[in-house]
Amino acid sequence: RFTGDEMASRLAYFLTNTAPDDALLDAAAAGSLVTGAGVAAQTDRLLRKAEARQALRSFVTGLLALDGLDALSRPTQLFPRFTPTLGAALKQETLLTFEDLVFDRDGDYRELFTRGSTFANAELAAFYGLPAPAGTGFSQVSFPAGSKRLGLLGQAGVLAVHDHEGTTSPTRRGLFVLTRLLCQPVPLSPPAGLVIPPAPTGVMTARQRLEQHSKNAACASCHRSMDAVGLSLERFDALGVYRDDDRGLPIDDTGLLGDQTYSGQPGLAALVAQAPALGPCLLQAIYGSAVGHLPTEFDRGSYAAAVTAFETGHGRLLPVLRAVATSEGFRSPPTSQGP
Repeated sequence: RFTGDEMASRLAYFLTNTAPDDALLDAAAAGSLVTGAGVAAQTDRLLRKAEARQALRSFVTGLLALDGLDALSRPTQLFPRFTPTLGAALKQETLLTFEDLVFDRDGDYRELFTRGSTFANAELAAFYGLPAPAGTGFSQVSFPAGSKRLGLLGQAGVLAVHDHEGTTSPTRRGLFVLTRLLCQPVPLSPPAGLVIPPAPTGVMTARQRLEQHSKNAACASCHRSMDAVGLSLERFDALGVYRDDDRGLPIDDTGLLGDQTYSGQPGLAALVAQAPALGPCLLQAIYGSAVGHLPTEFDRGSYAAAVTAFETGHGRLLPVLRAVATSEGFRSPPTSQGP
């Protein structure tokens, strides 16, 4: 196993994203971090610290590529709602949503995709067309019943960070859903020698622009799944603003996820929330963040324990963090573990 001092560093950087505090170093000196009970006790203590929230924010920022919102830019002649402070507000919206779920409500991760509320300040409330919250900071606000914007995939920042500056990118949006949320394998490089035809010109919808992907067999093998998901989000422009049409053209926001067809962003949200791969995909990222590599054969038992903690804990993430921190894979170097 790792020594007590090594475990102090591993626990601190995994759970609080900073160096060990005095209490953790004292526990290491006392020899308690080489026992399962000692590691569990320190894990629970660290998860109550404010730094644990910052560690979660760092993890979510990487997982969802939210750093792209720090320099978000849109031409105001195309996107009049854009302001220089909007990107930071959108990033804060998503980070507060995760922080509330994990630490304030200890809720089910799958709820993030179907909940009808979010966090907004006055700027974001106006952006979403909602009444301004009380005070000057962020507060929880609810979308009206029947809203076309639902959960994490309805947050403008999560959509916009995967778009081009002037237009939506159904391919990038679909790739994000499939690979970052559901861990579906999608080849990221085109076949060698593929001749990519020039982009079509003229006023047309994204679905019409991307039809060439389905007509070219070499493109269709990858783009079919990505585009089918991303096109269902076309009711939201490249800034994440809801729209009834695309430059006067009607929008077809039907989608296909696996073998299931659905309609629009709420339909996608419902399917993603129910997808069997959703939880294990997140846990793969959490476990990889903890041990420094994606789960291997050596980590099979430890990763399985994290999945069990997610399932028996009704999708809650605090039990998952405890399961990972106390696992054999986290407490032992890979070379010391059996097959």
